[in-house]
Amino acid sequence: MLLNSEKVTSRGFNKSEKAEIDLDKKLSVAFVRYVRYDVVMNQSTMTFKKWNDCPLLPVQVNGLITSFKVNGVNCFKASNVIPLVISKKYLASNLYRGNGNAMKDLKEIRLMDNVKMMTQDGKSIIYVASGQHHIVALSQYQRYLKKIKSKSMKSRKQLEKKSLDNIDDMEINQENKVNKPIRDAIDDLLAFKGQWIVAIYN
Repeated sequence: MLLNSEKVTSRGFNKSEKAEIDLDKKLSVAFVRYVRYDVVMNQSTMTFKKWNDCPLLPVQVNGLITSFKVNGVNCFKASNVIPLVISKKYLASNLYRGNGNAMKDLKEIRLMDNVKMMTQDGKSIIYVASGQHHIVALSQYQRYLKKIKSKSMKSRKQLEKKSLDNIDDMEINQENKVNKPIRDAIDDLLAFKGQWIVAIYN
């Protein structure tokens, strides 16, 4: 309980706090919506380090790959969102009606037809504000999965070339109960290709 002689005073924000508040306001105004985007296939068309000049750290990339192997990729989890900055004039407008904050049934981003040509000419259209390590890790992890599948398919083809008399039950069980389920699981993991949840900012 306050004594009558005590005064309640409010502390003003310091420069750092005020800058963060102002940035949050600007981000709120610039936010368009959450969508899906193939960050692996389109990696070469995106511009990195405009706002975040953090170097690419192999240790951090390897840590993410280990996490993918143990916990799954979780490419559409809200906490893993990658912020992309792109002028709204390059976005297909009919994609962005409705609830921009909806996290379920994410739509895939659609860009205007001229964007691909512009990025091929070297013009920066799509800026990645953060998430470079996730993109590189996902790309490397997918190459790793494809390598495992390719090796497994070679074993399968070698098995198919053998006559039935030269195939033992152990080889059949290895193919049916181990190798094929692994290939099926890899196909499931690669089904979304390099798509990831991104937040679009105008």
